[in-house]
Amino acid sequence: MLTLSEILITEYKMKSYKELRNFILKKIDEGERFLSIDIKPSFEDTPDHWETDLENLFTSPRN
Repeated sequence: MLTLSEILITEYKMKSYKELRNFILKKIDEGERFLSIDIKPSFEDTPDHWETDLENLFTSPRN
């Protein structure tokens, strides 16, 4: 299980929400199935609907 706070600590060089999304998508491609959302990402580009957006990465089909 991915934990958002652990991602943000271990991947401290991330500079944007877009980078975070891409990292999570990569982990999903590697077989990750769950995400614990325990902290809000503090990037300038973090959208208001960030929780739903991250959850949808696991449930929405991708091309």
